Amino acid sequence: MAGVRIVAALLALAAGVGSSSVSVQRGPPISPLPGPPVPSSPGPPADAAKVSGSGTPSGPSPRRDRIVYPAGQAAWLTLPDQSREPVRSLLRTQRPLRYGEWLWNDAGIPPGRSWVRIDLDRQVLSVFRQGHEIGTSVILYGAERKPTPVGVYPVLERAVAHRSTLYDADMPYMLRLTPDGVAIHASKVRVAAATHGCIGVPLDFAKKLFSAMRRGDRVAIVRAASRGNPAGSR
Repeated sequence: MAGVRIVAALLALAAGVGSSSVSVQRGPPISPLPGPPVPSSPGPPADAAKVSGSGTPSGPSPRRDRIVYPAGQAAWLTLPDQSREPVRSLLRTQRPLRYGEWLWNDAGIPPGRSWVRIDLDRQVLSVFRQGHEIGTSVILYGAERKPTPVGVYPVLERAVAHRSTLYDADMPYMLRLTPDGVAIHASKVRVAAATHGCIGVPLDFAKKLFSAMRRGDRVAIVRAASRGNPAGSR
């Protein structure tokens, strides 16, 4: 039940962006694909979040620009390969993001390697560094005939300018995840659009993500809502 209480605390605390160091990009209102509404960021899944340390968890602490877990009480995300990653803080947003919108704020976050969590059901990508969420964006993903694969993938290749020979399409700020070409790249994130299996993000967000990720950094692609997991929104 600790994970459920953590999610409830996130839902209660998320209210407002208040830092001048936050980059926000706005777009048109979204009409999400069938399923739960698109959230601002994933939050720790209720079936995977666990609190470290002893005693009764006090829940995340409010801050103007982030929701912060108390020291020693980080939540944990279990990834598809059963590895776990800590979550020490989440970005605070005023409301669910819309198509074309993104948020980035790494002010005060320690340096280190980044990793990415992509929730296909909720159409949201989150970037974490040292356990802190530093970026989030609404995404496009694969159409039914070309689905985006679930799993944990290392970044295999990086390219500022890449063009798909298979689909004759530009893939700016490309982070390749699989040998057959599934990648994260800049795209026009809009209503009723889909990809051939790649993850599409807004151009300016793609530039920041490209700078934050290195070869070998991990990308976890999940379908949280399809497991009956209610924790994607907050």
